Amino acid sequence: MSTRTGNRVFIRTFGCPKNEVDSRTLRAELIRKGYVTVPTAEKADLVILNTCSFINDARKESIDGIFEAIQVKNNSDGDKKVCVIGCLPSLYETELKAEIPEIDFSWGADRFRDCAHSIADTFPHHNSLQSQEETRKEVRTHPYEYLRVSRGCSRSCAFCSIPGIRGKYTEYQLSQVKEQMEHIREAGGIPPEVVLVAQDMTSTRPDLLRETLEYLSGMEEIHWIRVMYLFPDRRIFPLMDLWKDYPKLVSYMDIPFQHISSAILEKMNRPGDVGLFREILSRARSLREDIEIRTSFILGFPDETEKDVETIIHFLAEQPRIQKVALFPYSHEEYTPSYHHFKDNVSSRKKASRVNRVREAFLESRKGFRESLIGKTEKMIIDRIGKKEIIARRSQDAPEVDELVFIDTNKSIKNSLGDIVDVQLEYPMEYDWTGSIIRE
Repeated sequence: MSTRTGNRVFIRTFGCPKNEVDSRTLRAELIRKGYVTVPTAEKADLVILNTCSFINDARKESIDGIFEAIQVKNNSDGDKKVCVIGCLPSLYETELKAEIPEIDFSWGADRFRDCAHSIADTFPHHNSLQSQEETRKEVRTHPYEYLRVSRGCSRSCAFCSIPGIRGKYTEYQLSQVKEQMEHIREAGGIPPEVVLVAQDMTSTRPDLLRETLEYLSGMEEIHWIRVMYLFPDRRIFPLMDLWKDYPKLVSYMDIPFQHISSAILEKMNRPGDVGLFREILSRARSLREDIEIRTSFILGFPDETEKDVETIIHFLAEQPRIQKVALFPYSHEEYTPSYHHFKDNVSSRKKASRVNRVREAFLESRKGFRESLIGKTEKMIIDRIGKKEIIARRSQDAPEVDELVFIDTNKSIKNSLGDIVDVQLEYPMEYDWTGSIIRE
């Protein structure tokens, strides 16, 4: 049953960069259907929440956002509607409808392709005084954009609910990549950095990824191209060869190993050959002298022992090019294979202790490398500009997740967001840096 409403839309996004891409795509499709976007829920006729449900904390944040939107709806004079889309209704649509009846519309990430069409059918709009052109351009607040090359995942990692949330792996064609770039151009222009994302980048055919890189490399506005989420199996090697052919690919690889213990990797249903991991890292080092690796590990998986934790610590100590590590305590999630096959038998206290133990050992092992960078001048991107400081980022650091370089504006020349500038690294903090822009 459709309900005619106004055409002002506010979209709020929770979770990962893939959700940000989905929200941008939805925004573009709704604009083409005559809707306009507004900056706050209070000004909107349709409040759309693109949710995350990967772990409990993400679900809580999304649910809190839903109740905030409902409160705005209840405090408004008009007929405001609340739409909940994305990962949360993929798993919990029946529960959401039963427990939060104030939700006017829900749509799962696994059927995202038809989301805009369904919203337009459910809430056909009447004309507003606001013109469509008012939402064509946005003020860019960061110098990068995310670009999807696929949807979903066909793997069955024991700790992961993504296949159930987003469905099986589906590869994007170059035409779909170009369509996303057009959305980016319409919304705020082509940024200097583009980050390719997927649930499973390694399943992308090398020839298709090559087509995408060829297309992006031909854009003068783009200076850096970054690839995220390379799954560590043998199909990674043809993809790694692309770093030899495309200079705009930054010297950075994101390869989540998740563990080093063969016993735990087997339980996780992940590649368990540590020799393969070493071969991958050796190949990366052979491609570029300055390449740096980001990886991630899950601590406290069922039946993990202290000896298993030691395997991670020893592995990190012997791999000098692993310079970024994300550490997560295992989360026993209902819609994952491990929830049904294993008992969550490592306490929360032990999980936290193991995360801290690996973090401290990793920070100690990388001190020498960081000290070697003191005084070095590198090309960096201006990531943010504040009143008292400029924040830059090395090409070997991904946006939102890796290290930043803080520059006192009293020591710098005037720069704009997205400028690529020479910055000298000065003082290493625990994770970040201070630095100075080198004047010409």
